[in-house]
Amino acid sequence: MPILMASPPPSPDSAPALARLGGDAPPAVSEKARPGRPRKSRSESRTAQLHVLVTPAERAAVHRAAADAGLSVSAFVRRRALGRPVTARADAQARAALRRVGVNLNQLVRAANSSGAAGTLAGAGPALAATAEAVLAEVLAAVERLGVAADQTGDAG
Repeated sequence: MPILMASPPPSPDSAPALARLGGDAPPAVSEKARPGRPRKSRSESRTAQLHVLVTPAERAAVHRAAADAGLSVSAFVRRRALGRPVTARADAQARAALRRVGVNLNQLVRAANSSGAAGTLAGAGPALAATAEAVLAEVLAAVERLGVAADQTGDAG
């Protein structure tokens, strides 16, 4: 009577050899997919530090400007040092308001043009003319706010 012996399970090292011989290779160990953004390569990750000496007043000004822009101090200094634009939150809000008002003004002008007014909003009716004047006042106020915000952050012209 022959004696049957159980063979040990194949080792991971023998998987290529088993596959060549037509045997069953153990299942490959798969790495679990990690959610989120893939990691950056070491050359792209920010690991180097730059030490800069400033006065306490300069340090406070940098912190204040970074907070106004809605950025961390590192992001703010990096953008300014590399010549990238830094827009203060006040500028972004003023631009958004100006964009909304500009859309309204565009709609008014389109309505005036389609109504056959002879080159003036007054010819389109007193209500439309009054609305256009109010929108124009909003645009001018928004432009003024944008100019004041740029002057305060030093980003003007």
